Amino acid sequence: MSGAEGDPTQAAAVAVSELAHELRTPLAAIVGFAELLRARDDERLRLEAADQILAGTTRLSRVVDEFVTVFEADPELAARFFDVRARTALGGGK
Repeated sequence: MSGAEGDPTQAAAVAVSELAHELRTPLAAIVGFAELLRARDDERLRLEAADQILAGTTRLSRVVDEFVTVFEADPELAARFFDVRARTALGGGK
């Protein structure tokens, strides 16, 4: 095995990266559409923005639910995941 497949720490780091992407993408869309809501008077655009915000929050909820399910099924994975996350955030390296 090579790469993330053979190294649990590397696999957890990849999972952190994927989680960050899955959370940041809809968050960025929510922020953008919220700003659009504040800036526009066009009711049609405001309704479309509100729909996109709702879609983004639905996506975020689904991602969070998936991670909770995985972590409940594998507490050791959750511990490794958050250990890697903490070391990465603190600049502790790989």
